[in-house]
Amino acid sequence: MTAEVQGLGSFYDADTDTVSLEASVTNTGTSDIEVAQFTTSTLTFVNPDLAEPTLEQASLTLDPSGPIAPGQTATLSLTLPDERWTLDKLIPTAESQLEIVGLLVFDNGGFAEVHAPLKTEEF
Repeated sequence: MTAEVQGLGSFYDADTDTVSLEASVTNTGTSDIEVAQFTTSTLTFVNPDLAEPTLEQASLTLDPSGPIAPGQTATLSLTLPDERWTLDKLIPTAESQLEIVGLLVFDNGGFAEVHAPLKTEEF
């Protein structure tokens, strides 16, 4: 396992078709890791610092960006803009309990599942 990930929260902005997600990531490996992608449902978001997104992918914004050292824990904020959140009805806003679920994929090929409760107000 490359990392342990805990979703801290997420927020959906329907006006901009953007999901903001906050997660705590602990590097459990022996070398630096960096978030390369976030994948959920039919959407893949790519870290443009590591690769150019294809036509089927979108760019993500990561704060702070850069590697996480072995044993280090970082709180990361991901911004995931894509109109398909709305067009494909991937955010079921009529549900009483919501969460964003996906995979954080790291530059070394490792990955970890993240579940982040969807909040009605920004965290």
